[in-house]
Amino acid sequence: MTQLRSIETEERMIAALLYDYHGSLAKSGALLPSHFSLRKHIEIFQGISELAINNNPPDPIAVSEKLKGAVSLYELAEISDRFIPTIHFVEADFRTLDDYRKRRALWQILSQRLQEINQATTPNEFIADMQKSFSELQDLSPSNDLSISTITDIWADQLKNRFDGKHVPGLLTDFSSLDEMTGGLVPGNLIIIGARPGVGKTSFALNIARNVAKKENAVGFISYEMTSLELIEKLITMEGKIDGAVLKSSEMDNSTFSSAIKLKNDIDKLPLFISDTDGSSLESLIHRTRMLVSRFKIRLLIIDYLQLLMVQSATENRNNEISSITRALKQLAQREKIPIILLSQLNRASAESKPQLSNLKDSGAIEQDANIVILLHADYEKHPN
Repeated sequence: MTQLRSIETEERMIAALLYDYHGSLAKSGALLPSHFSLRKHIEIFQGISELAINNNPPDPIAVSEKLKGAVSLYELAEISDRFIPTIHFVEADFRTLDDYRKRRALWQILSQRLQEINQATTPNEFIADMQKSFSELQDLSPSNDLSISTITDIWADQLKNRFDGKHVPGLLTDFSSLDEMTGGLVPGNLIIIGARPGVGKTSFALNIARNVAKKENAVGFISYEMTSLELIEKLITMEGKIDGAVLKSSEMDNSTFSSAIKLKNDIDKLPLFISDTDGSSLESLIHRTRMLVSRFKIRLLIIDYLQLLMVQSATENRNNEISSITRALKQLAQREKIPIILLSQLNRASAESKPQLSNLKDSGAIEQDANIVILLHADYEKHPN
């Protein structure tokens, strides 16, 4: 791995650190031990950082004493004498060291995973593990933090647009009361839609998917309960108000057949990506979501449904597993900057009356991770049909 480092650049950065009387560079948090490849250079950096944190000048004598002879004063003095740092070189050297740091991390992950390829249960699990490893590399990237003034300026612009009636922060579902209450489906939000079986949570979610896609927003719909063909048929029956039983029958008339084909051709034009899946692991879902975002630029993801998802490290406590899933999906929504709608079952107690948060099945920490929880209820007394 000699090609994944530059000894001269590392020594030039150490010289800059030794010349930095106030220790500002070491205390900035930008430089990390992993920016250096040699054990000796890592120890020097750590010694300088400890001195800087305690507001002690990191000169060669102090650093040598701090390291208790692990690196000689002669070596430190030789480095500081050989390189006279300038701000231009410090900035350029930092970029070079950061590039090598990421390359070394990528090399290590690839080497480890390639050794494990024969141990993977299935190719899909190996791909999911690889995707998880690659996602960890994003932590090596520079921070996207914004200053407080930048954040407040963005907020003020959004507030003015809302006041002028020009714009809402999220994607409109065309369910007017829902849009009014939520301001639309906001990127980074996790939205839970809960209902008992048969109440219509999948149909409701498909309606949202269709309405958002009709505004030329790409939508991903991942189902663990129904096949893609079943979902398309459900979408066509909703769109054309066609009796689903008639479509399943060989006795449909010409008018119904023609209407269904026309609706199919209309739906073909929507940027709607519907898929069923043979794997219910959380890791596989995260991998598929990132693929949909990168390849098709989806702006909304809908998942049907929570209780069919599993984590690889399963435990006996299902509530803990559900908590892990919702937390991971909330982080996924924030990282990919899309809203995620997650359908969820309600427990049987919800059949007695209007559902509440406590009726979410295997609830875990759903109410803590979710930005919005929508509970669907079929009031058969008021609406018997």
